[in-house]
Amino acid sequence: NCTIRRMEFMLLLDLEVYGNSYASIFYPFERYFKCPHCENVQLASSQDWTYVDFRFISTCQKCKHRGEMKAKDETVHSRTRTKIIRWNPQYISIQYNPITDQRKYIYQIPKWIRQRIQNKQVNKILVEDTPLEFLEAIKDRKNLQLSDSNIYHFRNPGPSGEDDAYGMPPLMPVFKDAWLFQVYKRAQEAIAMEHVLPLTILVPQAVAGASPHQNTNLSEWSRKMMEIVSMWRRDQNSIYTAPFPMTVENVRGDAGALNVSNELNQIRQNIAGGLDVPQEFIYGGLNWSGSSISLRVLENLFLGRIEQLNDFLQNFVVPKLQRFLSLPNVAIRHSDFKMADDAQQKQIALSLRQTNTISDRTTIEELGFD
Repeated sequence: NCTIRRMEFMLLLDLEVYGNSYASIFYPFERYFKCPHCENVQLASSQDWTYVDFRFISTCQKCKHRGEMKAKDETVHSRTRTKIIRWNPQYISIQYNPITDQRKYIYQIPKWIRQRIQNKQVNKILVEDTPLEFLEAIKDRKNLQLSDSNIYHFRNPGPSGEDDAYGMPPLMPVFKDAWLFQVYKRAQEAIAMEHVLPLTILVPQAVAGASPHQNTNLSEWSRKMMEIVSMWRRDQNSIYTAPFPMTVENVRGDAGALNVSNELNQIRQNIAGGLDVPQEFIYGGLNWSGSSISLRVLENLFLGRIEQLNDFLQNFVVPKLQRFLSLPNVAIRHSDFKMADDAQQKQIALSLRQTNTISDRTTIEELGFD
């Protein structure tokens, strides 16, 4: 249950970012080596081997021949090793026929996997769990077509177009707003770095009938002022004298006037609105009585997600695991979306129970108990 819940979270994360997410069932296997000399078959995990130049090199336990072994994968019906995996959407290419609505899913093997597979110093852990079909595809520098029956595609709806096979990312309508938000954040960072602390300058001030600029060595005066500042930092209660008045000029220190927080807040609202997410849902303050419309917007969004996840479990995960592992049929679904603290709905359930309109079980479940 925890594994499925965690996988669903990751799949929905891909769906919200990319508009597409892909899942498959990984069926575990055991790899066997067949000696070309004596045709002895032995378990790969029971012996030492290396994978060099796309060949399995090992020593036969029967005839002691060392050289290339023929590898074969045998499926193992293990409950603990059977897993749900997700594919990175950026490596999945779809060949789509809009006339028949048929799709072929092509996995473009990433460059970093190809490099690690070919590196004999680090590839053993990766090779021992990688099916032979993937190793052959890497060897032949080809991509791999995934089985139509073993891939589930979560696709976000979008308008008709040439790329109907792909879902539209929910972030697409607010992409410019997100980009503008980052521009303002960079501007805010620059303001914080350059305009928060002022540059303080001491300036000698002219008095009536005399100008310190004409009769005083300003270099000596400047040195004296810096000494005073240095001593004052060590003792803020000291008293110092100056031969003539001074004034203080502050350069910058105007970060408050240049603050762009209002613009950032406005863009945040635009992004939340474009994603159909009430602002109160993010920053708090959402309640049933004052924001029924906002909750209805969330309800429509969550109902669609729950419907997708139910279809994923009921028509993909459970039937495949049931057939592969010879498990009994089970009924599974996600909980209904409802407010956990909706006191009015719970009171209605209790009233209906008093008139025998609904059962004890329905009432107890409505109250949140098992």
